[in-house]
Amino acid sequence: MGLLGFVGVFIWALHGGVTTEIRTDLIAPLLVILILIGLYSRLFKKSSMRVVFERTGIPIGILFSLMIFIEALQQGLLEAFLTQSLTMLIAGCFVTSIGFIAKSEFSPLPQQSPDIRVDLSVVTITIMVLAFSMEQTAGLNNFIDLTSLLITVSPVTALVLINYREASARRYIQAIVIGILGATLLGIRSWSAVMQQDNPAYIGPVIAIGLLSMLYGCLIVFFAAWLCGDAQAEKINFGKINWHLLEIYALIILMIFAPDSVFEWADRVFGGPSSS
Repeated sequence: MGLLGFVGVFIWALHGGVTTEIRTDLIAPLLVILILIGLYSRLFKKSSMRVVFERTGIPIGILFSLMIFIEALQQGLLEAFLTQSLTMLIAGCFVTSIGFIAKSEFSPLPQQSPDIRVDLSVVTITIMVLAFSMEQTAGLNNFIDLTSLLITVSPVTALVLINYREASARRYIQAIVIGILGATLLGIRSWSAVMQQDNPAYIGPVIAIGLLSMLYGCLIVFFAAWLCGDAQAEKINFGKINWHLLEIYALIILMIFAPDSVFEWADRVFGGPSSS
């Protein structure tokens, strides 16, 4: 509850001071998922709840940020969506930061493996909350793309076919990151080609490749970071995985959705030599 209070104060500070571009319709689902994470970790998994928040905050923040970006594609890439999307991303990073600061340096609590029915229940509820949020933004159908999913999991498939006997859980999660990066680079390359042709009909599909691949990958990383035990998570090193996710997501934003620089803003507001 203390963490939720911190998140509430953080959102209130953004709403009242820094920006008013906050999607209140997405804040409630985000808090519901945070409550599920906390209750499951504390009551059923008996693992360190703060450590679980630390490793799941960034993936869930990226997920909600991507929902807003995909909605932007449906409504003409309005500039306001960038501020809203980055706000959700910062909220996820804030959850990770609080989990990192509040976690204990002592050994984690003894863990227990809950009944498979408990795992399936929390996963089902979380997927339903995420699906509801997707439907409320761009519509659930716009988040389904077989091509992006296949690109994301293709390194995992190759790992299973070639080296499944020696592959660890860490390598499988790393393979997901490789799939996300590959889809992102493909999307950026396609975006560059579309920009040269000035064909608006292809803009949405080529951008969606990178965004949806990032969404699928973050969804997998999120559930893996949430449901696995603390000892297994330490071997996987989700801190490093999340850092890579942020790097790839920043690449998408800077290459495709980058806001005006201070020089472009000054030229637009105050006028440059060509406008005089």
